[in-house]
Amino acid sequence: MKLGADNETLAENKVLILYLLSIINKPINNDSLYRLVLSIQDMNYFYFQQFLLDLIEDRIYNRI
Repeated sequence: MKLGADNETLAENKVLILYLLSIINKPINNDSLYRLVLSIQDMNYFYFQQFLLDLIEDRIYNRI
């Protein structure tokens, strides 16, 4: 991923998404999750999508 932020900021945003998902602990659609993240932190929609994709890919590769 090539985003215009430092690694710490990228990690913080991914942790925020994971934290929210763990608190919700039930299925949530993409738009609702984005709106929730946006209420806490100003985040570009495309960055948000990339963070989700990275998290999904990490989970898939770590299962192998």
